[in-house]
Amino acid sequence: MSLAVGAVPGGYIRHQAHRHGARAYVTVNTLVFDTELVAVERILRRLAESGVDAILVQDPAVALL
Repeated sequence: MSLAVGAVPGGYIRHQAHRHGARAYVTVNTLVFDTELVAVERILRRLAESGVDAILVQDPAVALL
């Protein structure tokens, strides 16, 4: 599974957005296979801990995490 989110830490995104008076929203706009749910949950937790303002998801299985 290849997800680009690891390339730029969520804290950096949040910091840059807030520095310019904007909010930092992260969109996970993909369907996730059952075998990928553990990895996606780990990524979502890191994003939440980074302080982004919202995480928007498209996949109902991801929303239930």
